[in-house]
Formats: sequence, structure tokens, C-alpha cells
Amino acid sequence: MAAKQKNVSVIKTDGTVTETEWSTFAAAGDILRQLQTIVDGYVEPVRLPFGTLIVNEEGLVRGLPLNLTASRLCGRPIVGDAALIPNGKI
Repeated sequence: MAAKQKNVSVIKTDGTVTETEWSTFAAAGDILRQLQTIVDGYVEPVRLPFGTLIVNEEGLVRGLPLNLTASRLCGRPIVGDAALIPNGKI
């Protein structure tokens, strides 16, 4: 049996989380642009023990809404939509 692909999780400010298999995400092309689209701007990586959370670098300045789900993962306030990428993928 093949190992399950690790997923990219998109965490929205409304609390919804959607997952995409990494192979599908990577096959779609320019990963940086995809991440910029998800966070609606420049990306900032937040390193976590289990992966990297990609957030909007200017989220606080732009007044983006609080993302409670992402904030709980990080233990600090995160604003705007975010993407969680498992370790070993970037």
C-alpha cells in the first residue's frame, strides 16, 4: 500500500480548512504565485515543528481579519488566510 500524500491545508479566516494533495498543488505550476494567491499578497513563512505556515507578510498593516485557527496552531496572532505546508515539502 502506498504512503498517503501529505496535504497542503488552506486555513481561511472563517475557520474553514480545505486540503489539497501536495502532488496536485505542485503540479499546478508556480508554487510561489499559488501561495501569494492564497494569502492575498506577499508571503511570510512561520516555522512550526510540524511544517511551515505561509501567511500574508503585510496582513497586520492591511488590517486583515484574525485567523483563529491559524493563531491556535502558532500560539500567536495570525491574520488573513494561511497555508500550512508539511515538513519536507519546502
